[in-house]
Amino acid sequence: TLLPEIKVLRKALHQYPETAWNEKKTRLKLLETLKDCSISLHKPYIETDLVFDMGKNKSKEALLLRSDMDALSQLESGDKPYKSQNPGAAHNCGHDGHMSMLTGCALLLDKMIKRGFPLPRPVRFVFQPAEEIECGGAKLSSLGIMDGVDSVLAIHGWPSLAKGQLFSKEGPFFAAAATLVVTIEGEATHGALPENGQSPFPAAALLIEEIQKIQAEYAGRAVISLCRINGGSSDNIIPRLIELRGTIRYFESSLLDEIKKRFTLASQKIQELSFCRVETDYISKYYLPLKNNKSFLHDLSEVLAEESQQYKEIPSSIKDTDKKTVSEDFAFYTEKKPGAMVLLGLGDDTPPLHSSDFDFPDDVLIRGILLFTVAAYQLKKRG
Repeated sequence: TLLPEIKVLRKALHQYPETAWNEKKTRLKLLETLKDCSISLHKPYIETDLVFDMGKNKSKEALLLRSDMDALSQLESGDKPYKSQNPGAAHNCGHDGHMSMLTGCALLLDKMIKRGFPLPRPVRFVFQPAEEIECGGAKLSSLGIMDGVDSVLAIHGWPSLAKGQLFSKEGPFFAAAATLVVTIEGEATHGALPENGQSPFPAAALLIEEIQKIQAEYAGRAVISLCRINGGSSDNIIPRLIELRGTIRYFESSLLDEIKKRFTLASQKIQELSFCRVETDYISKYYLPLKNNKSFLHDLSEVLAEESQQYKEIPSSIKDTDKKTVSEDFAFYTEKKPGAMVLLGLGDDTPPLHSSDFDFPDDVLIRGILLFTVAAYQLKKRG
C-alpha cells in the first residue's frame, strides 16, 4: 500500500534534482513525506544532510542505512512528464530511487512499530549529500553519525544486472580514485610565428603516448583514463599552458604509488625532449576502495533466504558479481564499521548510469525497500 506514494515521491525527486551541497529542497521534501513518522531527528551535520533514528534502545547499537541525495551536473534528455525542471541538474545516477527506497523503509518500519512490532535494535537513517565529485560521505562519516552504530548497509541501482535481483562481492568491491592533473608550460607566441615561442602541444602529444604505455602495463590491475585537455584561447595564439586531466582507479594503495612514480618518470622524459615544463599533481578525495565485510554479507544473505520463503517480493539471495572500477564514498562508512554495498539489478533495458536518458525503474523499488526492512528486523548485532 506504500508503493503508490513512493513512486510519486521518486518522480517528484527526479523532477527537481539538486547538485552537491544544494540539496535543501530535497531534504524538505523527504521531511514532509516522513512528517507522521515517529523519528528522532538529528540536527544537520553539514546543512543539507538528513539523519534520524527509529527504534529507541540505548542498550544496543544501531544498524545504519544510507542513501545518497545529490544529482549530477548534467542535462537530461527525453520527454518524460517528470523530466528535470532544474537546468543543468539530473538524477541520472539513480539517487532519486535510492532516496525513495530508504524513505519507503522508514514509512514501513513506522507502521510496523505502531502495530506492535518493535525493532530489535535502533536503525539510523542517513540521507547523505554530495556523493558525486565532492565525496560528502568522507566528511559526514567523520562528524559523529557513526557514534552508536554497529554496522552499515547501502543499496545502489545497477543497469545490466538482472532486474530485481541483488548482487555484491566480499572484500574490495568499488575502486578508489585519484584525479590526474598534468600541466605543460611552454612559451606563448603568435600562431603565425611559432619560432618565437615554445608550443606545449608536441609535449602533450608525447605525454599522451607515454600514458598509453602505462595504461597497457596496468591493464587488469588499475584503470587509467585521460578525460580532458584544456588549453588555448584563440585560433591564432599558441598558448603558454595546456592542462591534461584524467582518472586513476585502483583497489590497492601500492598500485597508485607505482603509477605516480611512472608518471613522474614520463613527465621528466617529456620535459627533457620538449624544453617545456611538465608538472603532475593528484586530487585524491576518494582515496579508499569500498570493502564489503564477508560476515555481514553472509548474515544478510541468510536472513534474506529465510524471509523470502514467506514473502515472495523479498529477494532470496545476494549473487556474486565482479568488482566495479567506479568509486563510492560509502567506502568511508565501511572503513569504520562492518557492512556492505549491495547492487540492485535494474535490467538490460535501463540506460547506463550517468547517461542523459537514465531513469530508475519504479518496479524494483519494492525490492530495495524490503531489503532494508529485512536487515532492520532480522540482522543481529555483530559480535
